[in-house]
Amino acid sequence: MTLRVNKELTGLENLYKLVQHTWPEQADVLVPENVEVQNLADADNGTHLQVDLVGVSEGVVGTKTVTYVAANLESALEDVAADTVEDAVLQVEAQIAELPCLTSEIEVDEPLQTEDGFTLRVDSVEGAYTVFGSKDIVITINEYPFNLETDLEGTELDGFGQVVPVVRSVELPEGGDVVLAEGDTFQYGVNFDGDEVAALELDIIIADPVAPLNAKEQFTVYADADNPYGNDSEKFAAMGVSVAYAEGSWSIDFGPIVTPAMAESGEVKIYAALRADDKSKLWGDMMAPTTEMVRKFNISVE
Repeated sequence: MTLRVNKELTGLENLYKLVQHTWPEQADVLVPENVEVQNLADADNGTHLQVDLVGVSEGVVGTKTVTYVAANLESALEDVAADTVEDAVLQVEAQIAELPCLTSEIEVDEPLQTEDGFTLRVDSVEGAYTVFGSKDIVITINEYPFNLETDLEGTELDGFGQVVPVVRSVELPEGGDVVLAEGDTFQYGVNFDGDEVAALELDIIIADPVAPLNAKEQFTVYADADNPYGNDSEKFAAMGVSVAYAEGSWSIDFGPIVTPAMAESGEVKIYAALRADDKSKLWGDMMAPTTEMVRKFNISVE
């Protein structure tokens, strides 16, 4: 079962979430109006949590003492292998989501590059009672063949003296906290100066996705003022997302459906890359992302 906990909840509220997760078929009964959690106690050096559940409504009576086994990050998490670091992080997050504990009591650092690859530090937060310990997860990046057509960079002219398409500059919005007024929508734009740019690829990684969003969203928009959506105009319309293109610039309005979901989904990472009409890479590579490609946002609505 996947545990989803609202990271804004703390203390007793989070404990009720854990109780509901343990007995999901009875979640409508195990709520603060019906059940009190009493006598919270640690046992076995923090590896267990013992509580008394006490019925306090006309419809729920009696007392039950239950013990939860805290998750040990060192033994519960495994090393991962993936094509990209970003995919590896998603694998780690999927492992964490399956642990029988509160995800709000777990911290995940940024991947750290080493001589042999990458490591990812996962820690339990101070004072956590459903998880303990830490784990340095080793990330192995799968090897893939070097493609001369798409991976070779730095050549200014081809064999016939024709200028190879080149991107001189790319401007992305600044990341950070984005505070929106009620009814406003999240805006994202990309400006570029370059030759033969045909499309903008976006990968969106979402920390705790809220419907209709998934943990990873991918889409492409085109350098076409008349139709920046390509063949996906109906998909964009269904999500309430609008796109405009003018010479060297895309403007994306995530609209009234996606914006509130982003605001409830924690950190949002947006990766951008430019490609030519033949799908060759001009700037950025989703298979080997760099820091200049990504912006991180924490979106909230007042």
